[in-house]
Amino acid sequence: LDAARAEGVDPVVHVSSYLAMFPARASVQRADDPVTEPKSAYAKTKAEAERIARRHQDTGAPVVIVYPGAIHGPHDPTFSATPAYLADAIRKDELLVNEGGRPYVDVRDIAQLIEKALEPGLGPRRLMLGGPFVRDEEFLQLLCELLQHPVKARRVPGWLLRAIGRVGDLRRVLTGREPQLTYEAACVITRSVPCDDAAAIALLGRPLTDIRTLLHDLLLWMY
Repeated sequence: LDAARAEGVDPVVHVSSYLAMFPARASVQRADDPVTEPKSAYAKTKAEAERIARRHQDTGAPVVIVYPGAIHGPHDPTFSATPAYLADAIRKDELLVNEGGRPYVDVRDIAQLIEKALEPGLGPRRLMLGGPFVRDEEFLQLLCELLQHPVKARRVPGWLLRAIGRVGDLRRVLTGREPQLTYEAACVITRSVPCDDAAAIALLGRPLTDIRTLLHDLLLWMY
């Protein structure tokens, strides 16, 4: 960011994450929510980078910050955590389900938003693009429908997942081993809220990709 400013770049697009402001302070997460103090390495780096980017914005620098939700979609060059988690659930015929949900955003929507955000002369901006909020039960139902194959629900209530996460954190302190589930990760999958994507949708000039299209294209690519 320093180097971009020194070269007079306008704008500078910084890709942050909704996790930089997680947990949300209200029933809807917004781009101007305060930065939080996450514990996991990934979320911690996002929060630290967010503070740096906002300091540049505070001085009037044309930094545009984009906040994706849980990114899904085809053509992942590294087959990262999201498709890997889904593939594992399909192989086991079992998906973890709780009473909550998450904002799911298509990677192609994020890519186009970044492209749209490259217009110069508009100053500092913040653009939340969490994507449609989908509850676990709805996601499971859609997954079974698209696969044309039943996938069992491993139903674990949110309070129990968070308790398991606490135990995992304690085990990490005592043994130094990374647990399968941390308290912070448990909070993300049980306490996520819808995001206010209005400004990003207006910039895109079209509705976001719906969860059915997103999941269909992801599964087809994975197959």
